[in-house]
Amino acid sequence: MPRPSRRREVPDLAVTCSGYETEEAALTDPVLSIRILSPSNQAETRSNVWAYTTIPSVREILVVKTAAIGAELLRRNPDGTWPKRPVTTESTGLVLESVDFRTPLPALYRTTRLARP
Repeated sequence: MPRPSRRREVPDLAVTCSGYETEEAALTDPVLSIRILSPSNQAETRSNVWAYTTIPSVREILVVKTAAIGAELLRRNPDGTWPKRPVTTESTGLVLESVDFRTPLPALYRTTRLARP
């Protein structure tokens, strides 16, 4: 009898603040999950983003766009709930509270074709 498959939603990048072993198959206790949104994977990415909200340790989920400078950020509320919609950022600063990171959003694109002169 075949075993049921265990589907894992794998982000493009995940950050943890707890220790881990390099041999681990999956990162335990991620606090930040980042997905890269390309035109060909929009439906899958959107589905995965909401799957990450079920991970108790995740505090923020960032979706970085590739067709234009922009990002969407979901941040867990202090009461543990998630907002119904992400905050969209196109030209302002990006703040990731979970890892105490701040940068102007265009800086993420500085080596891409989307960079402005």
